[in-house]
Amino acid sequence: HAADDRTRARALGAMIPGFGMGVFAIRNTSRQPEEISRYLANGLAGKLLLAAITAALMAGVVLLLHYPWLKCKLLVLSGTLMILETNMRFVLSFFQASLRPGYVAGVNLGVRVGWLVTSLAVMFFGGGVTALLGVRVIVVGLGFALALLLVHVKLQKIRWQFDPRFVVTMLKSSFPFALFRLYGKVYTDIDTVMLSSMAGDVMTGWYAASHKVLRIFNFVPRSFFGAFLPA
Repeated sequence: HAADDRTRARALGAMIPGFGMGVFAIRNTSRQPEEISRYLANGLAGKLLLAAITAALMAGVVLLLHYPWLKCKLLVLSGTLMILETNMRFVLSFFQASLRPGYVAGVNLGVRVGWLVTSLAVMFFGGGVTALLGVRVIVVGLGFALALLLVHVKLQKIRWQFDPRFVVTMLKSSFPFALFRLYGKVYTDIDTVMLSSMAGDVMTGWYAASHKVLRIFNFVPRSFFGAFLPA
């Protein structure tokens, strides 16, 4: 059930809260490092709007498909997790632009260790899927807060000054990167979404689990891609 609902949530809305703003931030702040605070503050303002759109889309799906209470909770938690993850990646992108990948690796490693420890604790105490997603939301939220603190201390003091016109400009410029992300999500997840309607939750869960094994090796092309950033 968790795999099915999380896959649906991501397939329906993954491009919206991300919107390619991380890649856009890497490209622009590598050229204008003195503008990190401006891009971060206004980027997060734009992502707040994108998060609201994502939440509205999820609410529409729940109402349209008449999900039971458990599925509603899982969808809300999955959507919240998706929004926090993309915000954390956005903040960490400024370290990539500044050629400090060690901070990116450190925060990501800390979040993954936190997932492991809290997930084992939940399973040890007999918690269910809702609890597993809940603790993951908390861990990613802490990772997001830590990433913000590190930017403030190590890169540039964040000035929370918002410029609505600049937010719109950022969203427009990020749109092509959002299209790239949409294509990737459709290419990789459309089969899982189709299977969930054809074969039910259990078969979809097994299928999604097998994909996770294959995706373990995604770090190889990602590492080569990251080595060429921000150029």
